[in-house]
Amino acid sequence: EAVDDYLETCAKLELSPQKAYSGQVMVRIDPDIHRRVALAADLEGKSINQWVETLFAEATASLTKQV
Repeated sequence: EAVDDYLETCAKLELSPQKAYSGQVMVRIDPDIHRRVALAADLEGKSINQWVETLFAEATASLTKQV
């Protein structure tokens, strides 16, 4: 019922409902880039996921301040 109310309110206000995200992103990349990413992450003492998450956060920091 709460979801229906939310969607109804969004429709009345002509707003797009916010989408829930899983936190998972599937990326297909060239094997050589994969190797370099793994090396870069290892050199920083991070997993590939941690390394990529940091890059995504930095790349979108100014964007999210605008939203």
